[in-house]
Amino acid sequence: MNSNRDAALDAKRALKDIEAAQGRTNAFAFYDSAGPIVFVWGVIWLLANTLTYFKPQAADMAWLTGIAAGAGFSMFFGWLAGRRNNSGSSLPKSLLAGLAIAGTILIGLNAIGLAVGVSTQQQANGLISIAVATAYILMGFSRGARMMVLGVAVGAATVAGWLWMRDWFELWMGFVGGGALILGGVWLWRT
Repeated sequence: MNSNRDAALDAKRALKDIEAAQGRTNAFAFYDSAGPIVFVWGVIWLLANTLTYFKPQAADMAWLTGIAAGAGFSMFFGWLAGRRNNSGSSLPKSLLAGLAIAGTILIGLNAIGLAVGVSTQQQANGLISIAVATAYILMGFSRGARMMVLGVAVGAATVAGWLWMRDWFELWMGFVGGGALILGGVWLWRT
């Protein structure tokens, strides 16, 4: 009787070990897919924020170009990840999904901006940076702790820049926020 109970406990432990291993495998597969996307967005933050700081009149064009490039790269890398994982997703489906997500985010951020009274490029930058940090933190709950760590790093950089580097906020977010994304992308990608 004891041996049956021991066997049942061993089986339960083995199932828990298998579930834990599957969770780690899923997290690492996600990191591998997300790494290049996060890296590209880090480069965009670096370039667009730096250009915004030095040539404020070019900020809209810098961000419009950067966001379009980032969305395109994100959709492409997402499609590649789907092909690697045999999800059966076609490129047109991936593009439509990416455009739907981008449109939803754009509408949501504009609604929040209107509700809280965002009136400057710097305020918009801070709001978007905090939204990105929050999204990464929330993603960390389901996709793995590294996303949460990345979100905390971007959020901390945003708050620190807003509180102590306001005169150089765009430059700060370019190098510190963008740098966090670049390093985070490499960290995710190379797991």
